[in-house]
This record gives sequence, structure tokens and C-alpha cells, in this order.
Amino acid sequence: MAKRRGAGEGSVYWIESRQLWAAAVDLGTVDGKRVRKIVKAKLKKDVLAKMRELQGTVDQGLPVPDRSVSTGDWLRWWLENVLPGEVKEATVTNYTDVTDAYLIPYVGRVALARLGPEHVTAMMRSLERSGHKPRTVALARTVLRRSLADAVRWGKLGRNAAALTRPPRKTAVRLDDALDAEAASKVLAAAKGDRLQALAELVLAVGLRQGEARNLRWSDVDLTAGALTVREAKTEAGRRSIALPDYMVAVLRAHKARQAKERMTAAYWDDPGWVFASTVGTRLDRRNVLRWWHNLTISAGVGRRRFHASRSTSATLMLNNGVPLEVVSATLGHAGYAITADIYAKVRPSLQRQAADVMQRVLGDR
Repeated sequence: MAKRRGAGEGSVYWIESRQLWAAAVDLGTVDGKRVRKIVKAKLKKDVLAKMRELQGTVDQGLPVPDRSVSTGDWLRWWLENVLPGEVKEATVTNYTDVTDAYLIPYVGRVALARLGPEHVTAMMRSLERSGHKPRTVALARTVLRRSLADAVRWGKLGRNAAALTRPPRKTAVRLDDALDAEAASKVLAAAKGDRLQALAELVLAVGLRQGEARNLRWSDVDLTAGALTVREAKTEAGRRSIALPDYMVAVLRAHKARQAKERMTAAYWDDPGWVFASTVGTRLDRRNVLRWWHNLTISAGVGRRRFHASRSTSATLMLNNGVPLEVVSATLGHAGYAITADIYAKVRPSLQRQAADVMQRVLGDR
């Protein structure tokens, strides 16, 4: 039986059967009914502290935290019920991958109401120690911050713990692992006969981002006109049409024919629309693509290269062989020429030499 203890302490009482102190805090009226929340602790001082914290929350008009909901529970519900319709399908997929790979393992078990900046900071430091790049760490923080912002907006939380942390320092875009023409040829030679040979050929030819390549459907490819359309892109500028080299059209035709045979002999094929599919016709998994690419570059003898190195390779090869900056920018899907120029200006020594040679002919050979 519960016995009240402590004159003047209001609704603080001792529960004999459970050997616990308890306190009831009045949360006001909801739908005409008086609502109270009970907090418990083994020590009286602890239950008083919990009561004061809860009373302060109510006095400030903040939502009362529900400690039964974990951060992982909220993230999964948010991904399934809030994010779709607000962003593109590709973004939902990307955010889901980030959540599964980085957020759930590190903060998923933490009660949503207890999630603090210290948990988010610890997650970022752990990702950094695991070798993840600042951009990856920043993306994990961004997804968490966005989901918590909705939790605050909907009254599930009183603060956004991720927004209270500092993002990782930005680093310069890496170009040192871009391939020259000889190295790129070695990678393509290593890919010959691989079921995803066409993927290696395509990303090196036109600089598609990994997500753009994985989201490509046959309805986006016009082999007769020799062009493809990127519909699922990172930015608005990324939605673009790209002319294909003649050899790339031939590669894609051969890939389509091989894929049709593979689909006919498979016991199950999920979706015939993907240009690059798994062995059961599903969209390629991001991590599997990275693993495949790393194995490919290592077997080619050029070392482990980022997948994004294929994009840098395509851009630098085009620029160094005289393709105008604005054409390269449009092919890559950059928002403006300045982005392309800022990123790749330092890797165009041959173009600078071409300019010097032109001026030598025009003015120097007098």
C-alpha cells in the first residue's frame, strides 16, 4: 500500500510494496481530463529531482518526454511516415541507408527524450575513428538533425540535440585519387567480362554520381539517340540529359542483352526497369557497389580508389582534352561553371600549357 511521507512535499510518496519513492506531477487538462505523470526512484532526493525537472518542463510549456520511445523507434517512424512526400524518393533511400549504417548502431537504443549533444558528438567521433570521411559524418548528423527538428516541431522533444553540436570540419575535395587515361584504361580492362562492366564504363565516361547510376532505368536511356536522362539527382541542376560516346552506346546494348538473358534464367527478378540491378533484379545496394568498385580498382593495380574518383576522372580527362568548361559542367550536373572551375582548376596543367602555346603563336613568334 502506498503511504504518503513528508509534510509540505505535496504528492511525493513511498510505495512500500516496491520499495520506491514516487511523485505525481499535474500536467494540466487534456480533452477535459486531468492528466498526471508519475516518476519513481529508489532515493527520495532522486525522485524530488525528477519531479522538479518535470515541473520545470511543464512550467516552460515544453512537451513532457516519453522515455519509452527510443531514438531508433522515432527515426524509423519518421523515415516511413514523415519524410516521403517532402523529399524525392532517392533522398528517402539515401537517408534510410545513412540511418541503418550510422544512426541506429550508435544512438538507436538511446531514449529519444534522453538524447543529448553528448550522444551525437560521441557518434561523430566514433565514425571518424572508424575511418569515415568528414562528409559522411556530416551527412549522418544532418539526417539526425532533420529528424529531431520534426520531433521538436511536433512536440515530441523540447530540444534538438544534433543542432546543438558542431559539424565536422569541411575538407577540400579530393582529386589526388583521380585516374589518368592509362589508369582508367587498366580499370576498364579489369572490368571486362564483369556483369557490371557497363557501370564502370559509364561512370568513367560521363561522370555519373553513384546514386545517379544506381537509380538509372532503361526508360531513361535512349540508345537510338545515344543519350540518357538523369531524373533522380542530388540537386535540381543534376537533373540533366547527357550525350553518350558511340562506344558507350555499344557497351549499354551489350549490357542490356546480357541482362535479358540473366533475367530469363533467374528464378526471381524483382524489377526489369533498373539498368544496373542485383542478381535478383533489385536496385543495387550502395555498400555492395562500393565493395565492387574497390575490388575492381585494386585488381586493376591502381590501388583502392573512392567511387567518386570515377567522377573526378571523367571531369579531368574531358577538361585536359579540350572539352569546354561549360560542357563539362553540364555533363556533371553542377549548378554553375564556377563550381566546376573551383574544383578542377588545379588539375588542368595541360590546358594552361595549351593557353601558353596559343599566346606564343599569336604574340611571341613575331
